[in-house]
This record gives sequence, structure tokens and C-alpha cells, in this order.
Amino acid sequence: MGTTRGRVGVHGHEGGQVSGLGRAARAHAPEQALVTIADVGDVAVMLAGDGARRDGDGDYWLLGRIDDVMNVSGHRLSTIEIESALVDHPAVAEAAVVGRADETTGQAIAAFVTLKGGVVGDEALIAELRAHVATKIGAIARPKSIVLTDDLPKTRSGKILRRTMKAIVDETPFETPATIEDAAALDEIQAIVAGR
Repeated sequence: MGTTRGRVGVHGHEGGQVSGLGRAARAHAPEQALVTIADVGDVAVMLAGDGARRDGDGDYWLLGRIDDVMNVSGHRLSTIEIESALVDHPAVAEAAVVGRADETTGQAIAAFVTLKGGVVGDEALIAELRAHVATKIGAIARPKSIVLTDDLPKTRSGKILRRTMKAIVDETPFETPATIEDAAALDEIQAIVAGR
């Protein structure tokens, strides 16, 4: 994941630089804090979606999608990296990871895994998958929960519905997206999570 560097107070989008933030944004952006920035005309505004950190020189470094980064006990972890570690396991066909609210760690890693044909999922395999991620990335990245599912909920264009899955694990209201490919995949995850 790349970063883009920009100086606070520089307006415009020159040479890949991030434009300056207004007074309100600077007041809410202490060192190393995640902030979101975007240009609307000649005014920089806070915007949901992309995260950044401010360094000691007042520069902002774009870090990528906020919903792709989790904060687990103060460690910033990429959902993509954890998904890649899960898919690296020979039994896994597909995986999706979201952060869910956790009283102890701030966020906990919730993984949803579809197994390859013929592979039987059980508690031993779930423990093996958790250990596999810990070996590949580190113990802090070990998923707190893994849900084995027949299919991951996706849009008709193939995008995994991570926000909807996050709403399910956080038990927050959501609307089933109109573009969902197979609502049964979402229903299956809801039933599994509700049964825990």
C-alpha cells in the first residue's frame, strides 16, 4: 500500500501532494492520529474512507482505506494481509476479514472463510487456521473468531460485502445491498453469528 506526502497549509493537488487542511482539521489531527482528507474545490475537508497519519514535520501520509486497517491493542493491522495469510493455507479457497468491537483490545479480528471443495471444516481446522495466521504475520494478527461459510456475500460484480459483514458481527443495523449476488450467503453468516 503506497503513501502520498503533503504539507499542511498547501492548497491544491500538485504533483501527488495532499492539499492543506483547515484549522478545524488540524485541531482534530494530533501526531500519529488517523485523519481523512480530501479537496472540495479549494477547501480541504474531512472525509470518511481514506486514512492518514501526521508526522512531526506536519506532513500527512495517506495510508489507504480506513476500513482495510484495524487497530488491535494499539497495533495497526491490514485486513488484506490477514486475508492473504488465510488464503495461503491449503484448505482455504477464499477469506474476508473485518474488525469487530472488543472491550479488551479495541478491535478483534473476525475472519470469514470459504474452504476448498472436499475440505471438511471443524474446530481443529479453525485452530490450525488461527495458528497459520500467527505464524505468517505474528500472534497479534491471530483471528479471535473464524466463521466457516459456504460462500462469502458479494455484489454481482464480485466485491465482498465487508461493511455488511462488519455490521453483522458488531450487531448493528444494516440494509441488504441491492447489488447483492446471493442473499443466502448473507443469511448464512447472520445465522452462524447469531448462534454463537
